[in-house]
Amino acid sequence: QCGITIDEARKLQDFILDMSVQAEFYFPSAFDSNQLVKPTVIGKIVRNNDDTFSMSFFSPHLARGMYEINREALKRWQHSRGLSRADASKLKRFVGVLELSNMKQGAFWRTMDLLLQIQKDYFLTKDPTKMNPDSLRDVARKLQFAPSTISRVLSNNSVLLPWHKEVYLLHLMP
Repeated sequence: QCGITIDEARKLQDFILDMSVQAEFYFPSAFDSNQLVKPTVIGKIVRNNDDTFSMSFFSPHLARGMYEINREALKRWQHSRGLSRADASKLKRFVGVLELSNMKQGAFWRTMDLLLQIQKDYFLTKDPTKMNPDSLRDVARKLQFAPSTISRVLSNNSVLLPWHKEVYLLHLMP
């Protein structure tokens, strides 16, 4: 579909993986290095021309979308190949991993999108009193996730605010 060979696709994948790893070292956290776990600076919040905000990710790994699984095509492919029971089981586990990845990526994207919306006044003014008081539980309820899911997808991650101050993502939910 893309007009590239499998070898070219592998090289591209290796390049993106290498770039993702390098991004963690190129944008190190400014937080105290004496901490047991130092956060990963995932990107920068950017002000758009229409006074909305979006994320500029430092790592292509975080910027990628979700996997689309065409179940009908997968089922046809599986039947046309005549997979053994063991291979069908491996395929089922692999699809499960993709679904889990989609759930985590979806939770991350939906949470980031909501935080960019609810903290807009804070981002526009730099005034901490303008922070929306939504807690982690409030955000989880709005997104219909468990609070532990939101905490897990955001923990140990920080972001640069539009004025270049680094904050933990969880601090955007006071």
